Amino acid sequence: MADSGAARRDPSSGDGFAYLLVQLGFHLAGKFAERLAPLGLVERRRNPADRRSYALYLTDQGRAKLREAQEASAGHAGQVGVSLTDEERARLTTLLRRLADEQGITGTSLPGPPPWAR
Repeated sequence: MADSGAARRDPSSGDGFAYLLVQLGFHLAGKFAERLAPLGLVERRRNPADRRSYALYLTDQGRAKLREAQEASAGHAGQVGVSLTDEERARLTTLLRRLADEQGITGTSLPGPPPWAR
């Protein structure tokens, strides 16, 4: 898997999806796959690099669902903080990033396991 920043930002790409799963960790990635595979959103295939393991791939339906979620998220993000000025929004972003850094939250991590994995 190539380590390109662009691929990591695009989870619909094979590398981006794999990068997200690595960030989840193997245990959570397995639970993630168990929930998404029956919905037809991902499929497990033997890992060509290591036949003892499996690789996960987004299906066409999975890519469509991901695009739908990204569009909904982008629309929602545009509505949050509409009353803030550009200066206030920049200050808030700076403060939130500082809090995230303080808590060890990176751009590819969440502050805890997803609700379905608890």
